[in-house]
Amino acid sequence: MSPYQEQKVAELKRLGWSEVGKRHLPGPGRTPAKHVYELSCLQGKLQVFVYPAELFYQTA
Repeated sequence: MSPYQEQKVAELKRLGWSEVGKRHLPGPGRTPAKHVYELSCLQGKLQVFVYPAELFYQTA
């Protein structure tokens, strides 16, 4: 987990988001493996994907 991901996942968890899972970020030569962390809000209407250097929100 990158430092950016650690910070953002911790912030979202403090705000009541729950971690759904993580996905491998595909691509050649990724060592160590990079992952995208998926979290959802309590109402389940919004998801956030925490990439190594950015956040991506989408409706569930």
